[in-house]
Amino acid sequence: MNYKKKFKKRINDSIDTKNSYSKISSMLQFQEEKNKEIYVMKNKKLVYGLTAGCACAVIVGVGLGVGLGLKEKNKLGTATSMVTMELNPSISMVLDENNKVLSVKGNNNEGKIIIANENFVGLPLDQAVNKVITIESECGYLINGKIEADQNHLNFEINVDDEAIKETIKNCIDTSVKSTCENLHIDQSMSYFNSMSKEALIEMVVYMDPTLTKEDCANMTYKELLSRVAIYHLDTAEFYSVELENLYNQSKNYEIKFAESDFNKNVIASLGTVYNSVVSSLNLINESLKNSTVALESANYKAFVDEESSYQKTYKSFLESKKEVIELKNKLANYEISETDKAIIKAKLTAKEQALNILIKSLEEIKNGADYTLKLYKETIEGVVEQIDKTLKSLPDQNSVEKALSDKSKELENKLNDAKKDIYKNFEDKYGSDIKKAKDNALQYKNELKAKLQENLTK
Repeated sequence: MNYKKKFKKRINDSIDTKNSYSKISSMLQFQEEKNKEIYVMKNKKLVYGLTAGCACAVIVGVGLGVGLGLKEKNKLGTATSMVTMELNPSISMVLDENNKVLSVKGNNNEGKIIIANENFVGLPLDQAVNKVITIESECGYLINGKIEADQNHLNFEINVDDEAIKETIKNCIDTSVKSTCENLHIDQSMSYFNSMSKEALIEMVVYMDPTLTKEDCANMTYKELLSRVAIYHLDTAEFYSVELENLYNQSKNYEIKFAESDFNKNVIASLGTVYNSVVSSLNLINESLKNSTVALESANYKAFVDEESSYQKTYKSFLESKKEVIELKNKLANYEISETDKAIIKAKLTAKEQALNILIKSLEEIKNGADYTLKLYKETIEGVVEQIDKTLKSLPDQNSVEKALSDKSKELENKLNDAKKDIYKNFEDKYGSDIKKAKDNALQYKNELKAKLQENLTK
């Protein structure tokens, strides 16, 4: 609609960039750990103001405030690149121009397990790579000893829009991997993925921040997009499961839609009695939207997060099976055993890997079935949103409505900022026990992997 474009222009014109930078800087608080060059966030809820903004506006450069705040506090800079490491645990780190870590994220559950309770922010890239490899070795993902070809294969993806910086990062990774693996006596191989295109990065950012559209992001630089990614990493730092993170994203997305729709209805109501019937209609539509979003959130929780769900029960079996596979692989690589014993362990490993593959397929089947149900809920919500849009477009005095909405655009921005604060707080209040349980489970599993490997190596 035309008024959305007007919103965008009006909000961008009204932004005081200096104050935005100052506000963000003051929200980022770090403290230096004793005798370590590692920085820990004091306030993990820093991103209320950062990720907020108008659903139809871009605060150009706000993301860069993350870098500015870090730079002032800890001599870190602005987001410049992103490195993803994949063994099976998948981990991404956003780096500044000095190749220091601004943020870190586990891209899958095993990646989240690896980074659980670890401090990466502020580390130079070589130290961060060293740390990831060391933890993966301690947990048995990287195998020390006699291994099969490509068993310890590390994949890296470097996302940056400057080839010179990319080459510097690549050299740093190569050196760090070689040095760390030599010290740990790990044989490994490496390869690099193709870098993510700007279009793919935009897709990622739009998913992470529902207040942005592809059109908004098209006007942002690569660095600004990466800053948004870094903000998201910090925002979801305490979600130690992919399922919780997805539930949060979904809640955020639809609550933002509801907040915008509710605001538009109230603006139209303020125009006078001529719109009473329209407002009454929008009340019913908005109620339908709210009920639909609640139903979707509940369905998602029951399907993927609730520990009594088929998905979570199967996932627990998957973790146990994965632990056994890791243990057998390391046992096979580290023991001086007879050919007969080796054959027995190999047979056990083959059986366990087959069982693991069955569990992986089961998880996929459960996920696909649940996703179909959730898709129906989402289609219902999209239908309601479309109905709201049609209602607004068909108003008798469209120019008056557009002017009123445009005049109130700053209020809408504030409304959505407040909504985002409430969404995070409400999500933590509602799912606090699940968030804590996910973190505790990640740490427990990680410690069990380390303990079992150490037990095997000291026998």
